[in-house]
Amino acid sequence: MHLGKLGLAVLMSLILFGVLGCAEEEPAQVETSPSPTLAASPTPLVRKEGVKVEVRFYSNLVKDSDLLVEYDREEGQVFTAALSTGVRMKGIMKSRQPDYRVTVAGESAPAEVILWLNFDKSSGMYRYESDPDTHYTLTEASAQALVELMSKLEYSPEQAEKNGDLVNVHGQISNLSVWKKFTGNVEAGKQDAVRVTSYTTEGGAVFDHLSFDGKSIQHIQDGTLDAWGSRERILSYCEGLDSDQVEGGIRYKVTGCREGSVSIPLFTVEKLK
Repeated sequence: MHLGKLGLAVLMSLILFGVLGCAEEEPAQVETSPSPTLAASPTPLVRKEGVKVEVRFYSNLVKDSDLLVEYDREEGQVFTAALSTGVRMKGIMKSRQPDYRVTVAGESAPAEVILWLNFDKSSGMYRYESDPDTHYTLTEASAQALVELMSKLEYSPEQAEKNGDLVNVHGQISNLSVWKKFTGNVEAGKQDAVRVTSYTTEGGAVFDHLSFDGKSIQHIQDGTLDAWGSRERILSYCEGLDSDQVEGGIRYKVTGCREGSVSIPLFTVEKLK
């Protein structure tokens, strides 16, 4: 087959175009949450000294008394910076129960943020209350900053009692009435939630979050604020509650956990002397 000069030039142009066309790809686009106003929420995250951040334990049954900590000024800026640099995740997310409900308040209406934070891996993600289907992953630096900030948090027995926790300080029990209310609702098949806060000998707070949906009990062992522990959360689904006599008192526990084979002790009420 014979090609003239013009035909040869056209053929070479087509070959070159095909090679370059295959080699060039559209650059990957990463959606980040804009700053200071986020697409998922009409509320701007105000990055000023006046910003206030309230962090609450997450619960399906929202209680205003569940305040964990309130941050102002520089500490609040750690949250606003983290929530302004998140990378949007594609698709509908299926995940475990969130850890915290965060309220960011400035000069405008508060922004309500639902936060997952892994202390042991320094990672996390979040979404806005107003947009449950859009999630953002925290950058590694932001997650590390939040973990370092909250790792310094001290949750005192006085604050735990004020928040309505059942408080166990080395066997001294406060707010036993909230446990009795919870067990009564479980027996009646009514949704309820309770938090048992126990303290280690070093003073670290360890949580047992229990949430009853009318059928089963979700139990989360939470050591994230125990500086002397593993800072892990362990999730189990349990069938019920029980108690037994032990030396010195009555021990309360959740039963039928982790495929029905495990009972997890929660606290012991000492016998009156």
